[in-house]
Amino acid sequence: MAWTQIVVQRSKQTINSGGLQYFIHTVQRGQTLYSIAKAYNVSEEAIIDKNNSIKAGLQVRDVLLIPTQETFEKWTLSKTQKEQEAANEHKEQDEIVEHPAEPREPEIIATGICRAAGSEQAIEIAMLLPLKEVANGSNSDFVDFYRGALVALEVAKEEGISTNISLISTQRAIEDIIAGSEIERAHLIIGPVYAENFEGIARYAAQNRVIAVSPLALMDGITSPYAFQVAPCEEQRYEKVRSLVSNPSANVILIDHAKYKDVASYQELQKMVGSNGRVINYSRSTPTASIVELFDKERENVVIAPIDNESAVEELLSRLSSINALSRLNIKVIGTPAWGRLNNINVEMFFKLNVSYPTKYHHDRTNEAVADFYSRYVCAYDILPNMFALRGFDVTLMFVKALDDYGENTPLKIQNQQLSPLQTKYNFSQTDNLSTIINREWTWVNHTSDYTIETK
Repeated sequence: MAWTQIVVQRSKQTINSGGLQYFIHTVQRGQTLYSIAKAYNVSEEAIIDKNNSIKAGLQVRDVLLIPTQETFEKWTLSKTQKEQEAANEHKEQDEIVEHPAEPREPEIIATGICRAAGSEQAIEIAMLLPLKEVANGSNSDFVDFYRGALVALEVAKEEGISTNISLISTQRAIEDIIAGSEIERAHLIIGPVYAENFEGIARYAAQNRVIAVSPLALMDGITSPYAFQVAPCEEQRYEKVRSLVSNPSANVILIDHAKYKDVASYQELQKMVGSNGRVINYSRSTPTASIVELFDKERENVVIAPIDNESAVEELLSRLSSINALSRLNIKVIGTPAWGRLNNINVEMFFKLNVSYPTKYHHDRTNEAVADFYSRYVCAYDILPNMFALRGFDVTLMFVKALDDYGENTPLKIQNQQLSPLQTKYNFSQTDNLSTIINREWTWVNHTSDYTIETK
């Protein structure tokens, strides 16, 4: 069989690129990089250097920029100079080993890897947790958080969303994690869980258009339009009862506990109450008669009790229960977020006194979705989930689904939506288009006199 040589016809069409002249050549069937370079009397390397797309191979009808002889000579000279400079630099480094360069923070290069909405590409998740605390047994909550996340990914898979998750220990410096390759492909970063470790990740997220979520900590002073704070902001925790405590038709009583006052909550609630309520300096030795005289049988009595000690809370509620049993008053008690973690108080007092409090962690076991999560978790790990497992599930599933629905528009689209995961609610917003996106929704748990629990 005769072999036919393909003759490469040199193009006469030229173009100026970066102040240099190039021929415009369209690849024809049978032409190779070698034959094209030979026809134009330049090197293959020079052609590749200008046409990066052909590194994987030539395709018919590829359009190449081929350097003219003058441009090729300049390219060759520049290449020789760079090689000489590199050789000299390497030699200097070998000779001056006793003076190493000062370490610098790794430069973060924006890569724009945010995943497109509806893409079939798997969502890459990097989860940054303090695994050292898990290994030494000082904190197993993060194991529960991770397990909850894995259950969330199981649900996402059933809904047709493909994911990959990498678990990364924050025992290493965050700067080292960023400088390495562990998070460079991530579309979603969950963690670190401590605020002091999150700033570097928030900066990386902003520069690379990657969603970063602080699942537990507050991000005071951190600014990034791609960073989310899941924990509700502190200044919003009593906002839902503002109308109640400032209602002039209610009899508002503010407890100023002598020993166990939650100072921050007290100051915040005192501002809300203003001149609408009365303050009682309270302790275990306060006479019951002094308390009784504050109540009004004709009005709703709102008792605000910013107390942060379980025994002190129990003592106050026991006293109020006794007063209520004798006088049949309309009493509503308002507590603090810490009250949601009081496990040794007779819950019947909560119902009889209509106790309500704000919380970051609350879920309804009778809810169908919650029951399904419990079933999956127990089946997988043979233990009941705690609040960290629920948070791991909620955060992971919520942001995976948001990325699948909205892609790079997630920071905008997810804002101002009333999101109802398993545990509490989320309502994200930001003060301006450059600030961190913060959850401003606190869930209020209200115990009613008919022995039901309501949330709002």
